This record gives sequence, structure tokens and C-alpha cells, in this order.
Amino acid sequence: AAEVWELRVPPATEIHVLARRVKHRVPPHVKARFTDKLPDLHRATVKGLPVASVERTLIALAAELPRLRAEIALDDALRRSLTSPRRIDACIAAISARGRRGTGIMRELLAPRMSNGIPESPLESKFYSALLSSDVPMPRLQFEVRVAGNLYRLDFAWPTKRVAVEMDGYAYHHGKVEWERDLARRNALTAIDWKLLHGRWDEDPYALLEKVRPLVT
Repeated sequence: AAEVWELRVPPATEIHVLARRVKHRVPPHVKARFTDKLPDLHRATVKGLPVASVERTLIALAAELPRLRAEIALDDALRRSLTSPRRIDACIAAISARGRRGTGIMRELLAPRMSNGIPESPLESKFYSALLSSDVPMPRLQFEVRVAGNLYRLDFAWPTKRVAVEMDGYAYHHGKVEWERDLARRNALTAIDWKLLHGRWDEDPYALLEKVRPLVT
């Protein structure tokens, strides 16, 4: 179902399916779990294919994937408006009483996103995951700052300290126009005393947090 929903998940070596009981043999590369009790609320049709709902799929991923990968999939679904925190929470409530694996982890992942906001890229999800496991004060996500008529949005911001962290993906500084725009943005923000730190995918997020800590505590 994750592939059908086009969620950001690592390539699978096995196909996991949730299905009604069938009489024919399941292929060896398919790991199937059968149920006769999948409510309509937890089913969907995508591109003509019957699949588990995105909410049920995310809970299943939380049970199977490393925590960060589950977070990236969750943020991807929320960012694309495939679901909402309220709908995921309702799905958790409907199946948690039956001891379904993944519900506890998904509840933990969902809580800060309901109160603080949603990371907008896998790189932001990676840094956010580190933040949530640290004692660094929680920032504002996608915080907007207006300078001389221009509106700038900061990935992670501590407004009272005027500190922000920007996550630079692979497309960062892709060309001269982007480089000049970023330079103007940085100059505008530093002119009003904002301190900007930058993170990359290949950087340890906890090392970046140690740079942030003395600036925001």
C-alpha cells in the first residue's frame, strides 16, 4: 500500500499486504497478513487498486520501519494532504484497543506534529527527529519573518532568541539565481540580528544540535 500511495519509504525487498483470506497460494516474495475485519474506514481505492487507507498504512509502517523512516513517511503523507493528524488519531483510537503493532509509535510521532507543525522535507524530518529526542527547547516550524516587505520562511526558528536552522537539500545553491536569492535572504535576516545555522543530509543532526543549544538556552 505504501508504494501505491507513493509514500517516501525505502525500496522493499518483500511486498507486505493486508488482505481478506484467499484460497490460492501467496507468492513467496509477498508477506501477507489476512483479516476479515478491515472496516470500510480503513480501506481505499487508489488508481483502481483496493488498498489499506493511508492512515492504516502509516501505522503498519511504524511497526515495520526504523523510527526515522516512519517519520519521513508520516511527514510526506501530511505534507501532501493525503491525511490529517485528526484522521490518523481516529484510526489509532479505532485499532489500539486490539493491541495493533505500530499504534504506540505512531501516537508518539503524531503528538508533536499536532502541536508544533510538520517538517517539509525528509531532511527536515531527520533534524526534527533528533530535536524530539533531545532537551533543546522546541522551535517553531516554518516560522515567517517579514523584512522590508519581503516574507521569509525559516525551517526551524527560536523567535525570542532570533536563531534559526535552515536545512539545505541537494538542490541548495543549484544555480546563480538561487545563490543570489539565498544571499539576499541571509543578508536581510542577519541585518535584523537573526543568526542562521545550516544543516545537510550528510551531517550528524546531533552535532548540529550541539551548535544550536548554547544559542537557545
